[in-house]
Amino acid sequence: MKLFIGFDIQHSDIRLLLAAKGAAAQSARLHFISRIFTDAFFQEATRLLDDFFEGIPSARHQPAFVVLPSAAVGLETFNLPNMSRARAQVALDTELKNLYEDRLKTKKINRFLLVQNKDYSIYGAIYFDKTLVSRIYKMLTDVKMIPRLTTYAGNALLDSALGMSARLRGKSFLFADVQKGNTVITLCNKGKTMGTTNLPHGYDILSEEEVFSEYMITDHVAAEIAVINAREAARAKALTQAGADTYAEEPAQTQAAEVVKSETAEDPDDEDFSEEGGLKAVEEGDAPAAEQEKVKSSKNKIYRKIPKRYPKFMTREVPQTPEGVLYENFRILLKWMLLYARQAETAEYLSKPEFIVVNLPPKYSHLTEQANEEQKQCGGLLLRPFVPAEKLPEQVRENLDLYGCTYAKHYNANHNY
Repeated sequence: MKLFIGFDIQHSDIRLLLAAKGAAAQSARLHFISRIFTDAFFQEATRLLDDFFEGIPSARHQPAFVVLPSAAVGLETFNLPNMSRARAQVALDTELKNLYEDRLKTKKINRFLLVQNKDYSIYGAIYFDKTLVSRIYKMLTDVKMIPRLTTYAGNALLDSALGMSARLRGKSFLFADVQKGNTVITLCNKGKTMGTTNLPHGYDILSEEEVFSEYMITDHVAAEIAVINAREAARAKALTQAGADTYAEEPAQTQAAEVVKSETAEDPDDEDFSEEGGLKAVEEGDAPAAEQEKVKSSKNKIYRKIPKRYPKFMTREVPQTPEGVLYENFRILLKWMLLYARQAETAEYLSKPEFIVVNLPPKYSHLTEQANEEQKQCGGLLLRPFVPAEKLPEQVRENLDLYGCTYAKHYNANHNY
């Protein structure tokens, strides 16, 4: 029996997978409320794990494999002119010191050669926070587990694909693991992990009842607040400049007042920028009945999210069948897969992806066939279902980015701690 432990930042969960070859697997999620990887978090996580293992005492004293969120690991590339290995190592260390200065003391850095041609070489570097890994290992030791290895979600996901499918080894492709609440996408270049990202949507948006707006179901609060603050600051600046002009001559004063009036007038494109989407200041009469009292009593503006409006030539007809609605929602995920595949083509040290491998629950497998029909018409990349996952227990199939640690020593070892 092995323990695989991961961290879901989006939903504030500790993910656990207990699995062994030829035996039933068990998965669990432990919800935490502290800010992740703080002192309070490690205290809370130790208590949660202790409570979990009290119900499964046989799981203690087993090997534990840690899967960090991909956002907790740094990936970097460096272009250096060709030189001897010793000089290249010195030049790479100098580049790292110039870039990170004293912060290197707390980092473990794995360096490796990516591409070499007649003129220059491209090196890759993976950064782990040594303090963070040490604290996680101490936490696992405190609950009587034996830490063995650390990697990150994107790399473990690709390792699981390479370990389970010999046909994928040495290929260049994109691997998309569509989980319930998110999708992990990893770029593979000739069998090597070259990049990873996490989409905030998974198969929970694959509804047959309504077509979702990606903008409305995606959290853009930080960006929207920044836009609001910028607009308010610009408006305040315009009013301040107007006050400074009151001592000017009468004609100039009138002219300045007209300019300020034009800049600060209630322009529907200013307050209600629904053409672009965003947050709209809610008036008392416009608010839903449930929010009327809140708007009336609030001294500050209350904003409500407004959907984007697109020109007609950029829109598609809303499907009228459940199957069409389902596929239209899948296109939200498909768009991002294709965008990352296209981005990979522009990198000088990457090969063009040959295909996209998608891990979906079996009931959604027909979506890849529909996508391929569209892709064939435009000459795009084809999608392949991740067939080996169909033979796995459900608990393992939904946690491939954890189970991949099983193969971590065999593939992409440079991405391990």
